Amino acid sequence: MTVQNFDFDAVSAIGRLSTTRWRSEFVDGWDLGGIPNGGYQLAIATRVALAATDHPDPLSMHAIYLQRANIGPVEAVASIVRNGKRQSALHISLIQNDSIVTEVTALVGSLELATDQSRWGDARPPVLPDPNACTRMVHTPTAPYPPPIVNQMDVRLHPDDYDQATRQTPGLPQFRGWTRFKDGQPMDAVRTMVAADVFPPPILNSGLPLAWVPTMTLTVQMRKRPTTTWLAGHFETTVANGPYLAENGELWDESGELVATAQQLAGVPRA
Repeated sequence: MTVQNFDFDAVSAIGRLSTTRWRSEFVDGWDLGGIPNGGYQLAIATRVALAATDHPDPLSMHAIYLQRANIGPVEAVASIVRNGKRQSALHISLIQNDSIVTEVTALVGSLELATDQSRWGDARPPVLPDPNACTRMVHTPTAPYPPPIVNQMDVRLHPDDYDQATRQTPGLPQFRGWTRFKDGQPMDAVRTMVAADVFPPPILNSGLPLAWVPTMTLTVQMRKRPTTTWLAGHFETTVANGPYLAENGELWDESGELVATAQQLAGVPRA
């Protein structure tokens, strides 16, 4: 596939092979060490879920990463569990080399009426400086971290949470910041899947050695259609026990409304 890597519509495009099968390709640059970003994988599965049902929006997307995916062609197989007027449920299998690499359960419908938000508890946007006052993440070919995907998206972290020059960590497992796509297009629900997984793992701010944090599952629940180019994010590791950790995140648009929540089950960093 010969495209500009920052052209997200191109690098996440799907082509129908039959009523239940689609083709796509994981493109270099949207990865970590050659493994396609989990949110990028989920975005392609979301395109398939919408195409298979003719619903306009994802409501809840849940991915289980079964084995390593690789840069290159991928096939998606959709199996509809229930096709309804308001919501439809289906499974999508992402397949490479005749093996399922990622299994996705999708609930799709319409967010058209998801307006006039009511929020309780601690649900509020993170307090952030302007994006220009935040620290921009930059990938360099000589270092595995930050990963290449931050050169395709604009990720800017709260200066209290991230210092790329010194790599000093504040000891609190959280990241707050802004993200947008470098192609200049506004956020939509499919792009939000990538935004939900582009921030660094918050556990890396806890003082543990810098190492790979393998994502096992990722769930993204949409609350509304985003209406702005930037999304503000707050991601935190809430518990770690043994080899596992839990990560929770929120994404807010520039109007101060909650766009999506995200949850991950991941592995404690390992070298």
